[in-house]
Order: sequence, then C-alpha cells, then structure tokens
Amino acid sequence: MALTLEDNIKSSTCFTGTLKEQLIEYCNRILNNKIVACTKHKWACKRFLNDLSKENTQGFPYAFDENQGQRAIDWLQEFKHSKGELAGTKIEAHIFVKFVLGNVYGWINVNTGYRRFERMYEQVGRKNAKSQTLASIATYELCAYGVAGSEVYCLAPVSKQAKAVFNEACNMIRGHRILRRKLKIRESTNEIIHRKSNSVMTLFTKDDLKKGDSYNPQLAVIDEYHLFDTSEPVDTMESGMGARYNPLIAIITTAGRKVFCPCKEEYDYCSKVINPYINLNDDKYFIIICEVGAKEDPFDIMNVIKANPVVSTYETGLNKLKEKMNTAKEREDKRLEFFTKQCNIWVNQKSKKAYMNMQKWDECRITQSNVDILEGLESIVTVDDSDKIKFDLRGLKCVVGIDKSDKIDLTSTTFEFDLGNDKVLVLNHCFIPEDTLEAKKKTDKVPYDLWCKQGYITKIPGAKIKNEYIVDYILDQKKKYDFDIDSIAYDPWHCDDIAREFESLGILVIEIPQTYASLSEPTKDFRAKVYAKEVLHNGNPVLTYCMSNALEDPDRKENIKLYKEKDSSERIDAAVSTTISHVRMVALLDNSTGDTFYSPDI
Repeated sequence: MALTLEDNIKSSTCFTGTLKEQLIEYCNRILNNKIVACTKHKWACKRFLNDLSKENTQGFPYAFDENQGQRAIDWLQEFKHSKGELAGTKIEAHIFVKFVLGNVYGWINVNTGYRRFERMYEQVGRKNAKSQTLASIATYELCAYGVAGSEVYCLAPVSKQAKAVFNEACNMIRGHRILRRKLKIRESTNEIIHRKSNSVMTLFTKDDLKKGDSYNPQLAVIDEYHLFDTSEPVDTMESGMGARYNPLIAIITTAGRKVFCPCKEEYDYCSKVINPYINLNDDKYFIIICEVGAKEDPFDIMNVIKANPVVSTYETGLNKLKEKMNTAKEREDKRLEFFTKQCNIWVNQKSKKAYMNMQKWDECRITQSNVDILEGLESIVTVDDSDKIKFDLRGLKCVVGIDKSDKIDLTSTTFEFDLGNDKVLVLNHCFIPEDTLEAKKKTDKVPYDLWCKQGYITKIPGAKIKNEYIVDYILDQKKKYDFDIDSIAYDPWHCDDIAREFESLGILVIEIPQTYASLSEPTKDFRAKVYAKEVLHNGNPVLTYCMSNALEDPDRKENIKLYKEKDSSERIDAAVSTTISHVRMVALLDNSTGDTFYSPDI
C-alpha cells in the first residue's frame, strides 16, 4: 500500500525514548519507507546505523554519547520561535533537527574526547528550520559548548544572507529571559558578546574576508554556500582553525543555479562520501542531503517532500509547498526558483536559449550508478566502485575537434570516438597560458587551477598558447591509447598553423567553417544524441562547464550555432570544439548508413 501524505506526517512526528532510540527508530522508518525520503537521506541514515554497529570495535575510534547530543538539542529547545504562527512558543526540535544535532554533537572520539565531526554539510529545501538550527549551533558554540575565547563567524556572500542567521540568533537571545542579560548584542558592529567566556559571534560577508585580518574560529557558519563564487570563505576559516583543538565548519545551503561553483563541488564530494557503494571515507564529515532525485518528477508532491523533511510534516507548510509546486507547474518563470529552493535540484539553465539540458547531459556521464549506458561497451569502457574509468580505445576511429583561442584564452580539443551502434564517446582536454591563469580564474570565476591539477587542462608556460603543446598532446594520446585518428577538424580562426603541422604528418585535416550551413544540423544532432543517451562522457568539469554556458543562436530558418552572451566571461570553447568534431563524425556515421546531411569539402 502506497504511503500517503497523512501517513508521512504521522510517521515523522511520533517518537519516544532516549535520543539514541529515537534516532534509530527514525532511521529505520526512513529505510523501511515509512517516512518519505530521498536516496541520499537514506544513505545518511544507513551510515548512522552502520556507525552504531561499529562502536567499540578495532579501527573505529568513535562512540555515540547521547548526553552530548541531547545537550545540544536541549539548548535549542530553551528558545522560543521568533516568527510565524508559532512565534512566542517554545521550540520543540523536529526529529530531523534532532538527527542533525544529535549526530554533530553526539559522536565523539573516544581517544581524545573531542567531537568526531569537524565539518558538516546540510542541503535541504528552504523553510526547513535551517536558520533556526544554525542560530542554535552558533549560540551554543558561543557560550555553552565550553570553550573559552570562542570566535564564531556567520558568513554569507552578502549582508542580507549573513544577517538571516545573525538576526535569528539575536531574536532567540532576546526571547530568552536569562541569555538576554548574559549576552551583549551590538547591532552597530554586528556582534554578540559573551563576556564571561570572552567569546564573540560576528557577522561576515565575502567583502570582509578581503580585509586580510587573521581569524581563529571555533565555529564558522557558511550559509547559502551556493552563492559564493570561490571557496575562499571555507579555505580562510579552515586555515584559521589550526590553533583550535575542537573546531567546526557548518555549511548549510540549498541547491543553486550555477553548477560551477565551490558549493556544487562540495555537494558532489559529499554525495560520494555518504554513498555506501563508493569506498570514500571521510569519518570527520557529517553530511545530510535532502533532494528530489534527478529522474523524479518535481511536480509530484510525494517527490517534493523528500527535499523538505520539516516543512512537509505540518499542514500549513505542506499547503505552501503545494502552492509553490502548482505555481511553478503553470508558470515557467517560477520553475528555476522552485527547482533550486524547494526541490534542491542543481540547475544551470540561464536562458530559454540554453543549448543543452544539463540534466540530460549528466545522464550521459559514465559512473558506477549509471552503468546501463555502457551496455554492449564493456570491452571499451569500465568503471569501478569509486567511479574510476578505464578506456580501451585501441583501433577506434577518432575525430579530433580543435577550437583555438586568441593567444591568452582557453584552447580546447575534443576527441570524439565512434563506438558503433550510433554511440559516440567524447573526451576533452584544454590548454591555458600559465601567466594568465590567475587572472582568468578571477574574471571567469571558475577553478582553472584545480582543473589543471586534476588533469583536465594543461598549463602552457608563458603568456600565450603555443601550438606545439597542442600537437604533442594529441599525438601523445594517440600513442598512449592506440586509436585511429580519422581526421583533425578545426575552426580556421587562429588554427591554420596547427592544421599544416598535422597535414605534414599525413593526417587528414578538415576546415569547419563557423557558419549556420556547416554547423546547424551537426549541432542539433549532437544534442539529440545526448537526449537519446547515445553520447558518453567522463564528467570532465571543463567540458560540462562550457556546455552549460552555451546558448543557441538561431537564424530565421531555425538553423542554430553556439554562442555566449556578449561581454560574458563564461567560456564555451570546449562545447565549440565538440560541435566541430561532431560535424565530421556525423559525416562518418551517415556514410556508414548511406545517408548524409552535410559533407565537408575535403
């Protein structure tokens, strides 16, 4: 019998016994589908139960201290609701909040007595007690956790977000008859001071970090991390914690509209840490993610409540969720907000002219959880439990597409392989001048340095792109994997020298004019193949970033080619080199079936 909304509310609100008993019961109800929850929420519950089973065993130095966990929950329940229909009434911690606080504060290292989790990542929908939970953690660390000279920082990209937590803390303190006398609120300097322990809580924005002050945080609260362009707030706080023996970084966020930001990278990492089928251990990181799954209908309320474990368990909140869902279903202009804030779905659809549906693109990524796309290709591509991919490309026909930049920008090469049965594999590699990397990192607001370390981009010494690095890389890849280069397809802009180099080696070179006539049908065909899951890729973040930025520029006859917004710093180079390679690949695939809609002049 299918679970109803009423069943879910009842199962989510009735818990008795000790904290450990309540959390065990909560996890069991979720894992037995008596409470509606997403896959990653279930993984967090499974992790908790598995960790309990490992207590007092060799190699697992952690124990669950109910008293420590309950103490943090009792602290929250000391306060009153500051707004809404419950304003002025005592807070009763929801079981989901108990699960979060119980984990963060309940688990301790038995050898040191310090907390186990030094970092937490919570991603849930809006209005699920995030600010209240963060404010409780902040005030607890300020004056109740037992650390003298505690420094607590509330960080957000702009003052409005940062003040959400800070103001909630102020309101909770003002509503408490004892704490309002013991804590000094200085609104002019955005500080809360606990004189007895010489501790202070401060509001911070990303602009404050630029002042170059030294920090020594006991707690750093990072609110709405998805709005930060860089990982600077986390990096700065983390480096400042070196002198602390028991610090905590608390990241709480919803999903965002930019898939190339440090928060999305954190989300991807956290998703792997809690995945029980991937052997990636980070025992000091508490993670809870509640979302609508990538393949689930976001306009089905039984899916939407998966991202809203608190607000979906009382009538008023549930009705508001339904209203937002129905509005988004009827009004396209409301969907991005609904997808990111209520469904916790990461999106990057900036415009109606966006070329690629990035969810469809992600469904073509080779991962262990997506092995169905490798059916019949096991001899060419394998992926292990940690998502490490191995390719056997020997003898495969490959078209290399090149989009060469001006001297200082990103240059891209795409290797497109014919896998048979109308499927293709696209692998990408880019190049950037070393001298311009830092400047480009700042203007483009993407982690080029990280992508270089990960091997997706080659840094070329100096201040400009040098052709020999591109030629050598392509030839090295051919030698390493022993594939057959059918041809080099290239944009003639800035690329004639490279073309002559390959031509001198006896390799076929094909100039691809950047016109609607040559690009439109192959560009449409590549997208159609992605939507049909006939394209495979390895999740290369540079290619994915460029694909997400690409817009389609139609002419009067609905022919298209790729472009980016004028004056935009976002790059599309890797997407362009991929459409260039696909022009030639389409001709090869069509020749094998006897059809052709474009044949380059060779």
